[in-house]
Amino acid sequence: MRVTDVFAGTDERIDEHLWAQFEAEPVARVDSGRFGGDLVVEVELAPGVDPRGVVVLREGDTLVLARSADRAPLCRVDLDAPIGRPTLRRGTGGLTVTAPLTAPAPVAILPGLRPVSRSTGVRAALARLAARLRAPFTR
Repeated sequence: MRVTDVFAGTDERIDEHLWAQFEAEPVARVDSGRFGGDLVVEVELAPGVDPRGVVVLREGDTLVLARSADRAPLCRVDLDAPIGRPTLRRGTGGLTVTAPLTAPAPVAILPGLRPVSRSTGVRAALARLAARLRAPFTR
């Protein structure tokens, strides 16, 4: 018995019915992170899903991506910090949601030295000169 003999008698309507049960999820991938003082959520949509047909709703500490036609939820994104009003940017294959954080965001601290004033530099040079002059007498 060959493999082709097993599938030779199947009806095309049965195949279509079976494949119709395997619908792809409309949201393929969700990435979230922080950029500066903003929360950024990037959503990759499945092929065939129009980004213009998706809206973003905020329910408490959750962002909900929903269809604009019937408001059916597509995906929920739990937030770890309180946010302000989200803004939505649509791309060819997905969405980018940006929202400002309302809680204090960590600030990057850059170490640096303050510039040396002229009087401090002169005082340090005189102290070094005096130390050199005293050095032969202290031995």
